[in-house]
Amino acid sequence: MIDLEHLARQTAGDLSLQHELLTLFQTQLDELRDCVTAATQRPHVTLEATLHRVRGAAVAIGAFGLAEALGRAEAICDQEALSPLQSATLVAVIEATRTETTGLIAASAPQRLAKAGESR
Repeated sequence: MIDLEHLARQTAGDLSLQHELLTLFQTQLDELRDCVTAATQRPHVTLEATLHRVRGAAVAIGAFGLAEALGRAEAICDQEALSPLQSATLVAVIEATRTETTGLIAASAPQRLAKAGESR
């Protein structure tokens, strides 16, 4: 779940910036999902760096649950490769966050983002 109040604070309430950040974040989620999926099929050198980068982005926009999951995956990758089950679980969290982000982008008439933040 994305904390819209946190996102609003991070962007000083600039709804256009919020929309832009969510759009960029969604692109990062797609890259991360592809990277995690590829890592289960063969060693993928960039997985740990991608996990770290997207974790930072997740914290910045308020996707704290995803950030925690990415931190756990990053710690595992320090020692070993992600198992197929760990990868599948991580992809599910990525997809859930992506679905929420897609909804926020679709509804991102700036007024809607502001109202969603107020209702939380």
